[in-house]
Amino acid sequence: MHCPKCNCERETRRGACPVCGYSRKRLVLMIVSICVAALLLLSLAVWGVVSLLSAWFSRVNPSSTDKPTSPTAETAETTLSRTVTVTIPEGYTVLKIAAALETADVCDAAAFLKAVREGDYADYAFLENVSVMGEDGTPNGRCFRLEGYLFPDTYEFYRNSSGEAAVRRFLDNFERKLAAWQAALDASGLTLDEAVTLASVIQREAKTAADMYRVSRVLHNRLESPDYPRLQCDVSTAYLRELEAAGETPDKAAYDTYVRKGLPVGAIANPGAAALAAAVAPSEEDICAGCYFFVIDEADGTVYYSKTYAEHLAVWAEIQERTGE
Repeated sequence: MHCPKCNCERETRRGACPVCGYSRKRLVLMIVSICVAALLLLSLAVWGVVSLLSAWFSRVNPSSTDKPTSPTAETAETTLSRTVTVTIPEGYTVLKIAAALETADVCDAAAFLKAVREGDYADYAFLENVSVMGEDGTPNGRCFRLEGYLFPDTYEFYRNSSGEAAVRRFLDNFERKLAAWQAALDASGLTLDEAVTLASVIQREAKTAADMYRVSRVLHNRLESPDYPRLQCDVSTAYLRELEAAGETPDKAAYDTYVRKGLPVGAIANPGAAALAAAVAPSEEDICAGCYFFVIDEADGTVYYSKTYAEHLAVWAEIQERTGE
C-alpha cells in the first residue's frame, strides 16, 4: 500500500512510513484528541453560561431560596436558636432555680427537682460527705441534698435539656469556684458542708459584701459560745415557709435555728462567691468584734451590731420608732 503522505511504495498499514514517518494510528489518535479537547471547551462554555444565568436569576428573585447558602451562617443560627442564657441570682433556692429553668425552656421544673433528688453525682468528690441520711442510716431531715451547691451565675443552656444535664452545669461551676477559697476553708476548721450551710444563711441575711463578713463574725461568735447555742436567724424559718408553699413537708426541727442548736441541717439557699468567702474568713473589724446580735434597718439597709441582748433591743426599738412601726 502506498504511503498517503509521500506516495512512496512502502507498506504503512502495520507501522509508520520509513521515509516520512507517517502512521495511520498516530493520525487516528490525533483526531480523537482534537475531538475530546473540543468537547471539553464546549462543556466549559455551557457551564459558564449556566452559571451566569443562575447568578442573574438569584439577584432578580432572591426569595427563591429559603435558607442561607453559607453552612457557617446556618450552623450559627441553628446553635443560637437552640441555646438560652439564664442568670441565677445569688441566694436562689433549688425551688426557685427549677422555676427559672422551666420559664427559660431549659427543662421542666419537675425533671430538674427529680435530678436534684435522685441523680448520681458520685463523680463529684466535694459531695462525698453531703447526704440526706444521718450517721445512723436514718433520714437527717435535709430536704435537698444539693441545696447550696448549685452555684449562682450566668449560664448558657441548651433548650430542652435533661434535668441531670442542667444540674451538672451548676456542679461543674461550683467545683471550679471551690479552688479559689479552698485554702481559707482548710484554715477555718469548718467542713465544706458546714461552710456552705453557713454561707447560705449569710447570703440571705446580708445585702453587701462588707456586711456578709460582719454577719459571719456574729454567727461565728454564736457558734463558738456556749451562751448562744442557737443562731436564731429568721431566714431559716423563711426557708421552711418556702418549702411548705411548694408542697414540701420539711423537718422544721432540722432547719429552724430558733429551735435547733448550731447550723441548720443543710443550706437554705445557694450562696455566691462573696458569702462563701465570708463564711470561712469572718471580719475582724471592731464594729462586729465580740457581737452576738445584729439587726437590719430595712429602710436603708444599714446593719447594726450589738454585744448584748439589751443593746440589741434598744437598737430595734430605735428603728421601729424611726420607721413608725
